[in-house]
Formats: sequence, C-alpha cells, structure tokens
Amino acid sequence: MAALSAPAICNGFTTDVAFRRAARRTLPRAVAVRSKTVVPMALKKKELMQKVAQETGMTEKEVTVVVGSAFDAIVEALVEGDKVNLPGFGTFEGRDRKARNGRNPQTGETILIPATRAPAFVASKSFKDALKATVQDK
Repeated sequence: MAALSAPAICNGFTTDVAFRRAARRTLPRAVAVRSKTVVPMALKKKELMQKVAQETGMTEKEVTVVVGSAFDAIVEALVEGDKVNLPGFGTFEGRDRKARNGRNPQTGETILIPATRAPAFVASKSFKDALKATVQDK
C-alpha cells in the first residue's frame, strides 16, 4: 500500500494528487475522498461487463459483444433520427440545437456557433424513483 503523505489544502480541496489516488485505493470502490465530501466513483466498462457476465452466466467476451451491439444499435437509431425507448430505463433521443452567436472570451469577437445535433437521455419514472429512494439527507 502506498504511504500517505500529508496533503496540501487549497480552497478546501486536497491538491496532492498522490494522496488523492492513494486515498481512492484504500476506500471501498463506491466512494473517493475529495476534501470533506464523498464523491461516487464511475462504474467502468470492464466492471459492467464482469457484473453482467456474473448475473447471466455468460463469459465476459460474449457479454462485451452483446452489450457493444446494443450500444451500436442505439447509436445507429439516433443517427437515423429515431428515438430508442427502453421501458423501465429511459429514452435516448437526438436533439437539434440551432445556430447561435457567441463570443470568443479572449478577444471578445462575435462568432457563429454552428447548428448541431446532440444525444439526450430521459430517465423513466421507475428509474428516477429508484434513485430518489437512495437519497440520504445531509
């Protein structure tokens, strides 16, 4: 285990990168320490594949192919302009953003920000309710 040196504190945040990394390794996978707050860690793709493989009895390689195909199908549907509705989970859709004027913060020059299409996700009611049930009062 890495030795923890005393972290430097700047505006309430720990600035010693080595300390933060060592602190993350010593805590359970679900949390990491940033100053006095607890920040949830992201579930990585490999961990997701392991979890799905364990629950389905498939190998990680098979799960990776299946989940990758599902993600590809979602992307393909969005590119074609369709919505993808997964009952109990949510809806993926593409949203159009119109062109607009903006400013270059360095020069103050007005620039045209082009129109774009961005992916969006709207969680289902049951998904939102499940998350609300985990809220801890502070």
